[in-house]
Amino acid sequence: MSKKILAAMLAMVMILLAGCNTPAPAPTPEVKPVSLTIWHYFSGAQQEALDAIVADFNATVGKDKKITVTAENQGATADLEKKIQTASDAGLAQLPDIIHGYPDITATLHAKGFIADMGSYLKAEDLADYYEGFIKEGSQFTGGEFRLMPIAKSTELLFLNKTLWNNVKEQIGAKDEDLATWEGIAKAGKAYFELTGKTFFGIDSLANFFYLGGFQQGHEFVTPGKFTPNEEAEQRIYNFVSTGINEGWLVVKDANKKYNSDFMNDGTAVCYVGSNSGTTYLFPVTTVGQAENDELACLSYPVFEGEKAAVIQQGAGMSIAKKGADKEKAAVEFLLFLTNPNNTAKFSMATGYIPVRKSAQESEAFKAFLSGKNADGTALDVKKAKISLAINAVLKQFDTYELYYTPAFPNSNVVRRNVDDEMSKILSKSYTDFNTFFTNLTAEVTKTLTGR
Repeated sequence: MSKKILAAMLAMVMILLAGCNTPAPAPTPEVKPVSLTIWHYFSGAQQEALDAIVADFNATVGKDKKITVTAENQGATADLEKKIQTASDAGLAQLPDIIHGYPDITATLHAKGFIADMGSYLKAEDLADYYEGFIKEGSQFTGGEFRLMPIAKSTELLFLNKTLWNNVKEQIGAKDEDLATWEGIAKAGKAYFELTGKTFFGIDSLANFFYLGGFQQGHEFVTPGKFTPNEEAEQRIYNFVSTGINEGWLVVKDANKKYNSDFMNDGTAVCYVGSNSGTTYLFPVTTVGQAENDELACLSYPVFEGEKAAVIQQGAGMSIAKKGADKEKAAVEFLLFLTNPNNTAKFSMATGYIPVRKSAQESEAFKAFLSGKNADGTALDVKKAKISLAINAVLKQFDTYELYYTPAFPNSNVVRRNVDDEMSKILSKSYTDFNTFFTNLTAEVTKTLTGR
């Protein structure tokens, strides 16, 4: 055998031996399946919309990433909150992986160390498309981390029986712009009652009116753990309600009429302020039994004259229980899917809540919806047409109004009840002077916050 052939054979053997010594590539780590449970209070169209998105996630992104989500209805809001309280008292392990609730629930659970920081799994650009106010509200808790994803958000509008208003406004010397201010509403309300003997205006949430009335005047009465009264600001709030009651034009709900919509639906009120999500309950008439409903209009929330245009943002979100990185990361994946532009638009169109992302408006289906049409070009049914009317008004309002949210902290819900109870006493005429109201409200809220 020639030396050249032998050398070649030896070289080949060396290459083969070297190949045998090369380590095999490391196997791709197997993705562990993750199961997530959501507790929520959605029902009807809301639950149907959520279930559809959950099913879509499980069949697509969830299937690819081995994440399975189960959404469980726990009853009404109070039922859910009671179950969350019971579970948290028993320990973190008893809580669901994703918790649907209002910010005060998140604040209470966060104080126990039970709520994960979603921000640790997100980049700034992941949240850039959400309305800034919603992200601020979800980041208001101790430490400033993002812990509550916006889901079912709403605001307040002024709902108007436009037909009735157009028929009477000249008779009472009023103009459309009067409806833009609390002072204008008071003036029109007095004149309307003198003409007809009927109530004119209602307020769905007296607590919202109090909190927001202060904010419009540049004053926040309640901050985490603290109450800062302001006599001048509270006087204007008290005067509006007290004057409306004494002059007869402000709606007072009772056992027979529990909602302001009841008054518009039987012709005993012209307008009221309330959540945009309640639009579908409105069937305004001038006279009970008339053949067709009157025209409904949705206008921006009134402002105190000379003060800043501000409106409340409210509604529930979803937080994640602190159960380890695998579950937390998977839960963030789902919540981003739930609130992606397409899904938040779908949820809005089905339920009347506000899309939580700005780019939802770029969806062709949502554009059609805002113009009063379905995706196929047919006209919306009556219910969806009302939702479209309200969402259009909300988006217009968002362009020029500052968004305000009531602060959430342990016992903030009790403070809110204190405010609502004291404001309700103005309606019942339990208070006949401002000083008593001012003193008692301050005492009640301070007692809740300090225990003294």
